[in-house]
Amino acid sequence: MKTLILAVLFLPSLKEARAEQVAGAVVTSKEWDVKRGKNTIENFSGDVHYHSGPNQIWSDWARFNHALQDWLFKGHVKAFHIEDSGTVLKAYGEKGGYNQATQKGWLKPSAKQKQVLLIRQPLNEFPGHATADKVRWVGTSKTTLDGHVHAQNLQTESWSDKSVILENPGDKPGCSLRRVTLSGSRPVAVKFRQAPKDWTGAVKADQLKMFEPHLSNQEGSDGSDVCGESRYVALGHARGWMVFQNSKKRKKKKTKPGKGKSKK
Repeated sequence: MKTLILAVLFLPSLKEARAEQVAGAVVTSKEWDVKRGKNTIENFSGDVHYHSGPNQIWSDWARFNHALQDWLFKGHVKAFHIEDSGTVLKAYGEKGGYNQATQKGWLKPSAKQKQVLLIRQPLNEFPGHATADKVRWVGTSKTTLDGHVHAQNLQTESWSDKSVILENPGDKPGCSLRRVTLSGSRPVAVKFRQAPKDWTGAVKADQLKMFEPHLSNQEGSDGSDVCGESRYVALGHARGWMVFQNSKKRKKKKTKPGKGKSKK
């Protein structure tokens, strides 16, 4: 097996490169072919493994276009990303691409697979998962799921035509805010009770939005005491139900002697 180090070659020329701009990666494969010229292209085939920082991608075949800084992966594609919190993001498909200059990527399933599978695995937590016809992303700040989207974790389950997930800094130090927007064919979301005093419910509307604050480096903790509570917003012809758990038990009133109803 031949191991190739791709680092400075990712940039048009060494003279134009700056130290902080060089993005390095290690790629292993059974076979390797390179076509040099104004637009150098490298082809990898057989057990391809791409590794760059917190990102890893496996496939049967891959191509790298140096001029465009663009990757194309085909065949049993799986991609892993490890966040600072230790949470591992996993994606499984058949064909995908990633541009190192724009940090834009995409993943499609095979005809047999039908849908892309996404898994979010926090440390010491039950994993969440989602399926969609296609997945697109921009770095770690934006992820878009298109077509027959179904997502589920311990807190919520949802169905929609499209789901857009944005990761932004929170209002408080050390906090992040995850914003999820569901749209198309009147999406449905279900909220599960997580604690005795929590609530459960379901809603259907033209558009649903979920705001989920969390500690930036502690995915396993919801950070509600520090970062604030989650919010759910339904827009346009909303229909649904909610059940709140009453933490206080009702006490039976005791009738004092002489003040009750007398029997005749």
